[in-house]
Amino acid sequence: MFYALAMAHHVDPDGILISRLLGISSRHTSHGNPEGADREAAIKELREAATVTEQPRRGSPYPPRSILRSDLLGEAAGAVLGSPPGEDYHQDQNRGGLLQEAGADPEVTERARRERAERAARSGPPFSRSPSADPRIARPR
Repeated sequence: MFYALAMAHHVDPDGILISRLLGISSRHTSHGNPEGADREAAIKELREAATVTEQPRRGSPYPPRSILRSDLLGEAAGAVLGSPPGEDYHQDQNRGGLLQEAGADPEVTERARRERAERAARSGPPFSRSPSADPRIARPR
């Protein structure tokens, strides 16, 4: 029981940041591909969100460094670019483009895109659209 309680408080900061980056990119591409000043603002917001500051060291005369997490930008870009074509395909392509322009690592993006595409190819149709095992209880189409 203690193990379950301890695991309930586990936090994945990288996963939270990837979700945040996906949300920002989705918000900026919800009405089409942003251009001009809107695109620059979207890229700036993504870069700010993906920049993390190290913990300050006690007694250090140097300020903590800020690091752009291009690996997480790449994970997010690969996730949307590797998704199978569907109703949100163009928005996914726009989201991926924004994330790439914000500084996504190209190697990480390609690896994540391949993994996402392979996972989508291995999975079957969504459960709600799967044919029923028993034809007597199948829904009419």
